[in-house]
Amino acid sequence: MEKYTTYRDKGTGISPFLPLNKPKVNIFLRLVGVVLGVLKLLVLLIVGLLYPVVPLLSTKAVLFLLNVDVDVSVDNIKKANKPLIQLNLPQKGDFVISNYQSPLDPLVLSLITNNRLKNIVWLIPDIEGNLYEYSLFGVVVHALSSPNLHAQKNGKKIQLSSISESKTVFLFPEGTTSNNKSILPFLVTTDTVSVPKLFKKFKVKALSIKNENPYTTTPIPQALASYLLTNLFTRNSSHYRLKEFILDKDHTWPEIRDLLSNSGRLKLVGKDLSLEKKVEFIEKFR
Repeated sequence: MEKYTTYRDKGTGISPFLPLNKPKVNIFLRLVGVVLGVLKLLVLLIVGLLYPVVPLLSTKAVLFLLNVDVDVSVDNIKKANKPLIQLNLPQKGDFVISNYQSPLDPLVLSLITNNRLKNIVWLIPDIEGNLYEYSLFGVVVHALSSPNLHAQKNGKKIQLSSISESKTVFLFPEGTTSNNKSILPFLVTTDTVSVPKLFKKFKVKALSIKNENPYTTTPIPQALASYLLTNLFTRNSSHYRLKEFILDKDHTWPEIRDLLSNSGRLKLVGKDLSLEKKVEFIEKFR
């Protein structure tokens, strides 16, 4: 991997765009995985057909089939105080800033949100910090696709002023996925998204995502069918550890980025590992 040293952070040594090798399993476990995978695939097809009717139940079923479990905590609230944690989870009128590493992320975030799926807004910035709105499936596709530096193919350019206070808004300020070892440089700035102005309309929160199974991450493009088959046919679980921080209007973007690192569980990489650098890396990796 010496040829990819240009894409390694000088301070931490992390290569955030490098996909991680899948763990090796013996032949017996591989056969078991195939049998279970075929059964899961059949169920997944049924779940997909039911999504327009029961979207939340279908989302839960997809995460179950992909062996995903979720643990959520809120800063300064004891984990044993589950009612208070539930009360502080994303809801109507919240603007949530989160890191981004997998097509599973929007499904997990939908699961913990106390609002209807149709009232969740997904925002991803381009290289200039312009915001684009995506559907839930649009974020899934975005996480599996090659990043665009400018206008986003599956997103609709949007102004924050046009978003209703009845919505729950999720913003992925990195603008692209990584291998969940780090927090990439943010594409949004004070000029494009003013944190104090957000507070005039929303309650603002930061949500750090750490997946204990990094093999589900998509730092480089992958076909949806390939991703589903790979993860349906494996017996590895994805343990999502989420930690929420409630912000105030004095928080700056660098401070929010530091919060998403969750006390160093995810490292902050330098500005040179930008979105442009990822596009360059993908070209070389292919």
